[in-house]
Amino acid sequence: MNADERQQLHNRIASRLAELSQILDQTEPTTAALAASHDDESARLETLSHAPVDEALLRNGRDERQRLEANLEWLHGDDAGLCTACDRTIPLARLLAVPTTRLCIHCASTQA
Repeated sequence: MNADERQQLHNRIASRLAELSQILDQTEPTTAALAASHDDESARLETLSHAPVDEALLRNGRDERQRLEANLEWLHGDDAGLCTACDRTIPLARLLAVPTTRLCIHCASTQA
C-alpha cells in the first residue's frame, strides 16, 4: 500500500469514526436517561421495550468504532492492506468500502 492509498484509507476511517462518535455520543446518554426518567408506567414500558434494540445498536456501534481504531493502527504497520488470512493485497476500493475489514473478498466469503 503506497502513501497516497494509506492517506485515502486514513481519511475514510477518520471520517467514519467522527460520524460514529457523534451518533454514539448523542445516543448513549439518551437511552439510559429515558429508561430512568419516565414516571408514567406506560411511557417507561414503551421506552424499555426499545432498550434491547437500542443497546444492540450501541454495542454494534462501539464494536465498529473499536475495529476502525484498530485499523488506523494497522495502517502504520508493514502489513497494512494485506489480508490477514492469505497475505494478498486487499484492493483499495474494498478497504474504502469496508474500512473495518482486514480480509480480501475471497477470504471474507469463505469465512462467512
